[in-house]
Amino acid sequence: MTEPATTFTATIDGGTPAGGEISPSGVMGELFDTISRQLQDETGVAWPPSALMPYADLAFAEIIKFHPQSHVADSLIELVAGARQTFPADMIQFMEAICNMGTDGDTVGPTITTIKKSVMDQLLPNWMTYPSGDDVSHVITDDRQSSMFYVFPPQGDNPVTILTVLSVPVAKMTSDISTFPFDPSYKPAFIDYMIFRALSEETTIPNALNKANSFYNKFLRDLGIKSEVDKSLKG
Repeated sequence: MTEPATTFTATIDGGTPAGGEISPSGVMGELFDTISRQLQDETGVAWPPSALMPYADLAFAEIIKFHPQSHVADSLIELVAGARQTFPADMIQFMEAICNMGTDGDTVGPTITTIKKSVMDQLLPNWMTYPSGDDVSHVITDDRQSSMFYVFPPQGDNPVTILTVLSVPVAKMTSDISTFPFDPSYKPAFIDYMIFRALSEETTIPNALNKANSFYNKFLRDLGIKSEVDKSLKG
């Protein structure tokens, strides 16, 4: 029998082998099976797929929180008149501005550079009062206002559309989803976070909370993030 590509050597004591739900198919099914084996709950009684799916949504969100670049999408933003603009409501983080796309949103135009507002204020203190332009030269961001941005030159009565790259949420996990929404390198982080969530709510397994915390620290290390435990060990 061929083992899934992502496996772990250690297992956690818990679970009851007495039959359960069917896991999702494809790669997500393989990951759910790996998680169940780690929890010694291969038949999905203690943690059936329906119980793991909400944890998957939390894992997706946590990975994107630490690595916004892990799940990005091209996004056309229709601008409004003036300098001040608003990002789409579902955006997690702005990543990059690409180019102008004309007033019709379909005509590729000049490329756009991104600049911080504090830098723009120093370079051109009166930039917000400049006459409007046909194309955007700069997208100006402010770390204190993550839901909005500015453009230079300001837009007139016929604003253009710009092409951007944004970090966006992952679709909610359902039994019909078979593909992993991230690069395969994120599979260990996903598995470790799922086990952390399962154990953190478990009351029948000895030392479940300590085991959960160890898996959360593994999750952080998978993402290249030092946990508080790692920091304390290094002094």
